[in-house]
Amino acid sequence: MPPKRKSTADKAGTSGTKNKTISKPSGRVTRPARHHSRSPSILSSNDGPSRLDALELANQAVVDSLDEVKERYDQLQITLETLSESIIGTAGGRNQGRIGQQQGMDPAEAVQTNMPWVDKTTLASIMARDLDVAHFIKLVPVEERPKGQSNAGIPTGLLFDAATGKSSMVTESTVSYEKQFPDLQTLINGLTVYSAIRDIYDPDRQGFGFAITLYIRQLARWSQHHKWTAVISYFIAHFRRYQSSTDPQVWINVDMQYLARFMVPDTIKNQPPPSSLRSSNRRVEACINWNKGNCTWSRCYRSHVCSDCGGSHPLVSCPTRASSK
Repeated sequence: MPPKRKSTADKAGTSGTKNKTISKPSGRVTRPARHHSRSPSILSSNDGPSRLDALELANQAVVDSLDEVKERYDQLQITLETLSESIIGTAGGRNQGRIGQQQGMDPAEAVQTNMPWVDKTTLASIMARDLDVAHFIKLVPVEERPKGQSNAGIPTGLLFDAATGKSSMVTESTVSYEKQFPDLQTLINGLTVYSAIRDIYDPDRQGFGFAITLYIRQLARWSQHHKWTAVISYFIAHFRRYQSSTDPQVWINVDMQYLARFMVPDTIKNQPPPSSLRSSNRRVEACINWNKGNCTWSRCYRSHVCSDCGGSHPLVSCPTRASSK
């Protein structure tokens, strides 16, 4: 028998089935295409959990690192605070006296209370570092000045003496510094006042009081080995040159030019001539040849006296020696 022909409905059903079968794969193909921009590894059912675990571990590592950095930062902050407190404590201990002085002692009031003889004009000149050396005697109280120097340190001009009725012209060239400061004690009297004022009016704490104190010590040492004229001349020249300096070291360092000008000539003058020194040493000794009775020198530098008793006879005829035998 010949095969049966399929009906049109069967053909249509088969065709519809075929169309349905074809349409399903079409939907499955297009679904991954819509999510193609996402990472396949994240959407993969097999790789998804392991990838999330890796990200979580990486995130935890970053958090741990940040915690460690924070701990180190806290430790560093504590260390810096400790060092800061230590430095402040050390500096505070060193400057405690200075801070107390600045807070508890007013410079103007201190000078007025303890040095009432220092007038405002002289004080202003010291602060401005332009005090005339001819007025330096004003730093010594009138009752402590040398005799005849009660009017010393007055400004340049015509001076009228009420006691004698005489007048005289006062200039810097007529000032006798050796009469104003006849000794070291008078000069130290004025220099200590000057040093105290420079120290208390030293807001930057540069150490002028300390430097001038060492300068006073140097002058005191020189006064033991040199004439006072040389020492006071050095002081006058040094004060004129260096009082305006802002460097306290100039008071500590010795000015070699002024040292050679005032001190060295004084040292040479005080040394006795070598010939006279030898002559005086020889005359102290008794002449041995004369004591033996045979000195042939026409001008003997040794003494012709008995070397035993110091008499005017030689040793060979000394009665003291003969009686001892």
